[in-house]
Order: sequence, then C-alpha cells, then structure tokens
Amino acid sequence: PNEQLPVQRIVVPFDFSGPSDTALKIGLHFVKQLTQASLEAVHVFDVPIMNKYELQMDHSEITDKVFNHKRKVFQTYLEKQGLKNAGIGLE
Repeated sequence: PNEQLPVQRIVVPFDFSGPSDTALKIGLHFVKQLTQASLEAVHVFDVPIMNKYELQMDHSEITDKVFNHKRKVFQTYLEKQGLKNAGIGLE
C-alpha cells in the first residue's frame, strides 16, 4: 500500500527561459539521486502551416527543418551549460 514506485523517467518542459533552465538542472539533480531514471527535456513549438514566402516545401519538410534547428540549439545550450555529456534527451 505505501510502497513507492520506482521513477524511470523525469520529463521537464523546456523553452530556454530562466525558469526552465532551473527546472532542467533540478531534474538532473534528481536523476543523479535516482540511478535508474532518465531525464527528457520536452520543447513544444509551432510549425507554420503556411508561410508568406510561398516556399515550395510541404509541411513535413518544414517540421523536420524546425525540429533539426531546435535540436542543434538545444545541443549548443547543453554545451554552454557544461551538460553535453549529462545524458539529457530531447523530445
């Protein structure tokens, strides 16, 4: 009844703001305490359905480009924060 369930994954919303930076570092602290847990940062963003420049790209291509850009920005952030090898995933 009072048995604790093991924590397997900690999910932290992340938008590159100061509060999300703090949340990510707190999540990382908990992961270090819970050796079986992983840490995932979730960054939600809008992808334009139509663009004013009439580019010849379909929605999936635009989505891929935006996601790849966000992944690179996140990796740069992790490097600057000294967290490159911390094992933080991005969803």
